[in-house]
Amino acid sequence: MDLSRLPPELVELIVAKIHFSHRDLERCCLVSSVFRPPCQKRLFRRLAISFSVPYAREWACEAAANHFDAAPHLAEYAHQFVLDLSLDERKHPSAKIMQALERVLPRLTRTREIRIFAWVEREIPEHFRIAPMRAVLHWLAGRPRGATERLILEGALPLGKLDMHTVLTAASNLYLKDLSVHPSDSAGRIAESPGNSNALVELHAPNSAEVTELLLLPEFAHYMQSLRTLSLLIDKPLPLKALSDLCRAAADTLERIVVNEWVFEDYSAETSTEYDLDVLRLPLPTHLPHLRRLIVRADKLVSEPAFTPEWLLPDIAKILPESVTPALREVTIHVFVYMGPNTSLCPGPLPKALMRSLDEAFVKHPTLEIVTWVVCEAKQKFVQEEEALERAFEAAMKEAFPQTCQKGMLFVALEAFRDINDVMQRLDDR
Repeated sequence: MDLSRLPPELVELIVAKIHFSHRDLERCCLVSSVFRPPCQKRLFRRLAISFSVPYAREWACEAAANHFDAAPHLAEYAHQFVLDLSLDERKHPSAKIMQALERVLPRLTRTREIRIFAWVEREIPEHFRIAPMRAVLHWLAGRPRGATERLILEGALPLGKLDMHTVLTAASNLYLKDLSVHPSDSAGRIAESPGNSNALVELHAPNSAEVTELLLLPEFAHYMQSLRTLSLLIDKPLPLKALSDLCRAAADTLERIVVNEWVFEDYSAETSTEYDLDVLRLPLPTHLPHLRRLIVRADKLVSEPAFTPEWLLPDIAKILPESVTPALREVTIHVFVYMGPNTSLCPGPLPKALMRSLDEAFVKHPTLEIVTWVVCEAKQKFVQEEEALERAFEAAMKEAFPQTCQKGMLFVALEAFRDINDVMQRLDDR
C-alpha cells in the first residue's frame, strides 16, 4: 500500500487514536515520511531541558539548541516547556550553556505552558541560578500578551520584587510553589507597566507566603482585579491572614476558592494544631457574589473526633449562608485520614455539633447542588481495602448528613495515592 496517498487528516487521526509510547513514536517517524509530522508533534509537545544531568526524556541545553538549529520547525511543536535549573554543587552554568538557552527560548513561539523549577538539595550559591533566570525573565517579558496560558514556578528560584511584575504579567494562570521573594533584588531588572499586564485569573500559591504578601501591596493591587480562582496552603497564621486579605481584595470576582491545598511533604496533623485557636480565625468576606465552588482539605486522626486544623471547617461554614455566597453550586471537602490497618473504623468519631450545623447549612442554601466528601489515603492498599475504606467513609457521611443525603446532594469519593510520585504527579497536572 502506498502510504503517501493517505490524506494528512486521516494520518493525524490514526496517530491520535493510538497510544504510542515515546519509543514507538520515534520508530514511527522512520516508517514513512507520511507519519513523521504527526509523530514529531507528539514527541516534541513537551520539551524538558535540564541544567544538570538530564533524566529520561530531558534534553541537555546544548543538545536541544543544536537539534533546533538543524530542524527549527520542531520547536514550534513544543506546547509545554519545562526548564530544570537545579544545579550540581560543583557546576555552574557556563557561557556556552547560557548561549544555548538563549538560542532555544526565542524558538518557542507556540509554547502555552511553561514550568521553571530548581530543587537544591545542598548549599549551592544562588548566583549560579541568576543568569539563566534572567534569560527566562527577559524571554517572558518579550512574549506577546496572552501567549503564555499557564506559568509554573517552583523551588529555589532567584526572584526579586521587580521580577514579580514580570511573573504576574506573563500568564493569566499562575502556579507558584515554595517561592521566596527578595525585597529588593531582581534577577532580570525588568519592571513591567501595569497597562501591559495579563488579567490574573487563577492563582495557586502553596507554600509561597511572600508572594501572597506581595500581592497585598498597593503597587500590586491591580493584578487582583480579575481573579477568579484562589488556592493557598494554609497551615499557619501568616498565610491564613493572606488568604483572608486576598479574598477581600478579589471578593467581587472570585468564583473558586481552594483552602489548604494539600502538599504531601509539607503538612501534617501534628504541626497544624500548635497555634492558639483564638488567633486562627478566618475572617472571609461577608459577600462573595460570584463564588461557585469551594474546595477544602482537612486532616483527621481516626482516634480523635475533631478535624485538623480545628478552626478550618467551622470558619468555612460561615460563608455557606445564601447572603454570603448567593451563587454557590458545589462544596468539596477532602479529608486525609490517618489510620491503622482497620479500614472499617474510617473516619473514626465525628464532631456531632459541627456535622449537624453543616448539614443544615447545606440543605438551606437554595443554589447549592453538590456536596462531595473525599476520603484520602496515601498508603498503598489492595483494591479490596480501598473499596472497604470508601464504604466505611460513605456510611459515616450518610449518617452524619441525613438531610443532605435525603435531598440527593451528598456524594462520596476515594482519592487513593499509590506513592509519593503519584502524589506529586497529581499536583503537577493541576
